[in-house]
Amino acid sequence: MRSHLPARRSQTHRDDTDGDVMTPITLAPFEVGHLDTALTLSQQVGWPHRIEDWELIRILSRGWVALEGAQVVGTAFLTPYGPTLGAANMIIVDERMRGRGVGRRLMDALLEAREGRTLQLVATEAGRPLYERLGFRPLVRIAQYQGTVGQVRAPGGVEPADQHDLSELVDLDHAASGGMRSALLSALIDQGPAAVIRRAGRIAAFGFRRPFGRGHVVGPIIASHIEDTQALTAHHLAACPGAFARIDVPEPTQMGSWLEETGLLHAGGGLMMRLPGHPLPSTEATVHALTSQALG
Repeated sequence: MRSHLPARRSQTHRDDTDGDVMTPITLAPFEVGHLDTALTLSQQVGWPHRIEDWELIRILSRGWVALEGAQVVGTAFLTPYGPTLGAANMIIVDERMRGRGVGRRLMDALLEAREGRTLQLVATEAGRPLYERLGFRPLVRIAQYQGTVGQVRAPGGVEPADQHDLSELVDLDHAASGGMRSALLSALIDQGPAAVIRRAGRIAAFGFRRPFGRGHVVGPIIASHIEDTQALTAHHLAACPGAFARIDVPEPTQMGSWLEETGLLHAGGGLMMRLPGHPLPSTEATVHALTSQALG
């Protein structure tokens, strides 16, 4: 759900050296051939995504590119989570095109394609004014913790999970997130280890870890109790001592000081915003850590 947007101005690029109007901006579907340029755009804004991280979003989502001629100068994705919820993400505009309405055009295309879904995203401060004009409202701040993992002791009571557990994971995730994220969870199981806490023979909480950016990301974590969240996080961090890891948690959180003890320090974050629409779930199960700021 993460995004980086300019303010809206014109929709063509003007060459500052001679004043000539350059090629108008057009929108096109995002294709595999756009991945390398998209990676360059995310590096330009300081995001840690690898080509594999872009590819995961591409296969789960519908995407658009803004083109100046054949050159990609912007991206946007809509990741559907069933008929009622979606994530708007990877909304980036080339720094030399900012202030020319490219971000607004990408967002208009995304909103037209949402088919009645409520959309969520994690906004930067630069993108927030545009999202507010489009009707998004603040939901919760997201705190990012990252760093080199110290010595973390693996807790008891945490078990591995696999594709055989997918149906139960999807049901618990739906109760917490409000979305049907079966495709996402299936892809995450294939990318990295999943862990669960069972009670009375049923999955009461779960969490994932996978390669991302400079190292690992822990999330999503779905649980009803902070103790389960800490146990699942500790289970994953204990498996990668000395590695770089990251976790994104909604605020306010009871995880902050505990995470700092593991070696992960607060490193900024973003603002989760949501279009009014389908109501938020009201169950004990809660999203205690995001899959990523892009995917929620």
